[in-house]
Amino acid sequence: MRNVLIITGDRNQKKRDYTNAFLPESKRFAQVIPGDHCKIKIDISKDMSGRRKHLFEKLEALQNEGVNFDDVAFFMHGWAEGIQCGVQLSDVSKLVEKLIPMISTGTAPEATLHVLLYCCKTGDVPGSPDEDEKKLGPGGDGGFADRVRDEFCKAARPWIRVYAHTTSGHTTRNPFVRTFEGQGSLVGAVDGNWMVRPPKKGRKSPLWKPWRDAQWSKGKFATGTMNGPVLIGNGKVQRKDFRFFAPYMSIEELHGILAL
Repeated sequence: MRNVLIITGDRNQKKRDYTNAFLPESKRFAQVIPGDHCKIKIDISKDMSGRRKHLFEKLEALQNEGVNFDDVAFFMHGWAEGIQCGVQLSDVSKLVEKLIPMISTGTAPEATLHVLLYCCKTGDVPGSPDEDEKKLGPGGDGGFADRVRDEFCKAARPWIRVYAHTTSGHTTRNPFVRTFEGQGSLVGAVDGNWMVRPPKKGRKSPLWKPWRDAQWSKGKFATGTMNGPVLIGNGKVQRKDFRFFAPYMSIEELHGILAL
């Protein structure tokens, strides 16, 4: 069971980005991840500062209501320096300050806090084109996901995993994913690591195709069931919903499913 704070915008900004992606994907996440979830919508008709003010007001209201949660999931546009709800690199420490009183996880390895950034390019390096972020090794230092990890570590929530896309793509199905782990550090860390290493000439990961298929619910991931993450503990789950369970999988669980 994971109680998740789900944060989205409230309307379309580009074509049908909200009604065709952010809204239905956030709803499906809430359906398949067991727990008591709380969802807030941010008025994106405002400018960035107005959105940020709206977000912080909603978080303060939740705290006053005594709401608690284990994880946070954002479904919205993003880039290396910020996300659509008005939070930019310089605002991350304030965001963490608002969230900390309501978070029940992050203080021990068996109770890891998960921050799920279903947002484009948040695992990227500021000023770096997509192609640079498809390199084989670790990366993303100085970007939005990296800053989120570091600020939670400094706020005494050092057991954290931030799940973030490194390129532009679909809000939940983009296979270019890095995780930024706190691993108990109270000062943060450097870079994030690929969940599955992207292909590159001469160094193609054998897991890349099944990983990509799993994100897009294709091939063997179009139907049937699989073992859900032990962390969630709900036994068999639909393989088509892999994209929502992946952030909660250990590397052993992930590789075990993809290699079948």
